Amino acid sequence: MTKHTILIYPDLAYSEFQRPAPPYSVLFIANALQKAGVDVEIFDLRHDTIDDVVHAAAKSTPDYIGLSVMTGPQIRNALEVTKALRQNVPESKLVWGGIHPTILPLQTLHHPDVDLVIQGDGERAYTQLVQNMAWKRIQGLVFKQKNRIHNGGLAPHTDMSTVTVPWELVDPRRYITRGRTSALTSRGCPYRCTFCYNAILRQPWRGWNAQQCQRELDHLIALGADDILFFDDAFFTNKARVRKLLPYFHKEGLAWTAELRVDQLTSSLARDVKRAGCKCLFFGAESGSPRLLQLLNKKITVHQLVRSSKITKSVGVRADYSWMVGIPTETPEDRRVTIATIKGMHRINPEAEFVIKIFTPYPGTPLFEMALKEGARLPQSLTGWSGFSRYRGLSYLRDRRQLETLALTSALVGRQMIHTLRGPLAVVRAFAQFRWQHEAFGLSIESFVFNIVSSFLEGRRRSFRGSTRSRTKSLLTQESEETFAR
Repeated sequence: MTKHTILIYPDLAYSEFQRPAPPYSVLFIANALQKAGVDVEIFDLRHDTIDDVVHAAAKSTPDYIGLSVMTGPQIRNALEVTKALRQNVPESKLVWGGIHPTILPLQTLHHPDVDLVIQGDGERAYTQLVQNMAWKRIQGLVFKQKNRIHNGGLAPHTDMSTVTVPWELVDPRRYITRGRTSALTSRGCPYRCTFCYNAILRQPWRGWNAQQCQRELDHLIALGADDILFFDDAFFTNKARVRKLLPYFHKEGLAWTAELRVDQLTSSLARDVKRAGCKCLFFGAESGSPRLLQLLNKKITVHQLVRSSKITKSVGVRADYSWMVGIPTETPEDRRVTIATIKGMHRINPEAEFVIKIFTPYPGTPLFEMALKEGARLPQSLTGWSGFSRYRGLSYLRDRRQLETLALTSALVGRQMIHTLRGPLAVVRAFAQFRWQHEAFGLSIESFVFNIVSSFLEGRRRSFRGSTRSRTKSLLTQESEETFAR
């Protein structure tokens, strides 16, 4: 009898306002399952509903149902669908994987609706689970047994050359809007920034070769995609692969965006990617303070940051920089230096975009212990992590409100699309411009408006989910009655 399973990608915060991204985490696992002869269904709760999942699970009653979950609001949605499944298909084991369960497997497993956790890449471990391998033999599996925890450690890293995207399991048109979509061609990162989850997992970089990238991108192009955002943590790691891909991008007329380290950027590379259709390069700048850059183990300099502004300006490639505040040991002077660096770089390249986010200490990262010493008190339950946001500071930060205002101000000032706002939002942006110019980040009307809008959107989402749960209950009751009548 053919094995069957269901994979779920829970909803994200404000997903309706984001560029569509295929749920690669579950797509890659599904591909591994298919190769093992397992029948797979995928539900993406940015598009599907909890009703859809519960109905499918009630019909097939799979032994295992898997969810891929990141820290933050996605946890809230994952808990909602997990609860609905627990109530309606209690015979199915609910398996959580992804970044958050990998970072905090025991706390995740402590939740009553979570049966098993997979740490690390899920392709091999989840396939072995569905194939009924003994739990203790599965590397990466964490489970409860007779009031004891069995921890199988990290799952083995997936060889990316062995996986492809099974587009037949989803509707690819959901993820292409006006030709724009996202792609993922590699995993891991060779660098060890002290705030990043890669510092925990110590994942080696591995990716598709140029030929496999082209085959996968051909599918997206055939579906109408012509503007690709690469989600890779380190797209440019394999320079030989990039050199082979640039002529392909040029031939296909693709517009594309990818992340690059500032120490890897040269005028020659910038010209080459520009000719090959690159419209934007993302840079993880993080801080303008040399001391903090060293603490973060970024292995870049402020000089290289400034140089990147000059190069992207001269070549005409848009630059987008990500910065952080609230870093452990950060002083007001460090913050002023970071803001001064951003302003100086923006004077060099006024078309560059930027955003400042608030540092979040993730357990297991080298900076986590430093945050604890400064007074960080992190959630003691899975539910508590659902409220995490890079625009909201933790309570231990003495100037938390100012940091939140600074982060929101940067989003309003540093994004080109915000410059087109009209009406009341244009007034909010004008306030933000004043704050940014004068570095006045006290209590703000912008934060007030942001919180109101956030609460409204979350309330609307919860209302919709509540109605779908009600429909699920009534439809399942109707289904049971029809079964009895037959």
